[in-house]
Amino acid sequence: MVHLYTGDGKGKTTAAIGLSMRMAGTGKAVLFAQFLKGSRTSELETLRLIPNIHVFRNPEDLGFLFQMSDEDKRLICKWHNQTLRALLSFIEKEENTGLVVLDEVTYAAKGGHLDQGLLDEVFSACQEQGIELVLTGQDPPREMWEMADYITEMKKIRHPFDKGIKARKGVEF
Repeated sequence: MVHLYTGDGKGKTTAAIGLSMRMAGTGKAVLFAQFLKGSRTSELETLRLIPNIHVFRNPEDLGFLFQMSDEDKRLICKWHNQTLRALLSFIEKEENTGLVVLDEVTYAAKGGHLDQGLLDEVFSACQEQGIELVLTGQDPPREMWEMADYITEMKKIRHPFDKGIKARKGVEF
């Protein structure tokens, strides 16, 4: 089954982490891949403590897409494709995989910051092996809407950022 967590509200990654912990509790392997993210976050420090959750992400933070140079965008695309290849390799070798999370993949896919063919291979591998797949991010491509069995839209009503309050450790990261 495919889960899509989207919308402009807070909670997409948090929902994906909750499902990851639930699946890990069954003894299944969880592959948690983040796209366009490289900064350290508290939730990922916790996920790394759980033996059957495997985290894949960029080796460094290059900031938001609108801040990146063309060279940064080429580099992020390279990293994303390495992540997709690593996921495929893991799925191929590990029969006990229960969940694959592609956090913020909607932005990377829609912006062309990954190889769509590799992404399609990950989708196919999950489907063929009965692995739950979670996709997160705003404004997903139409194909993601169509393939999803679950769609949850997080809607922002109010957020401290609108008042100029920056992200807080332990709450937003």
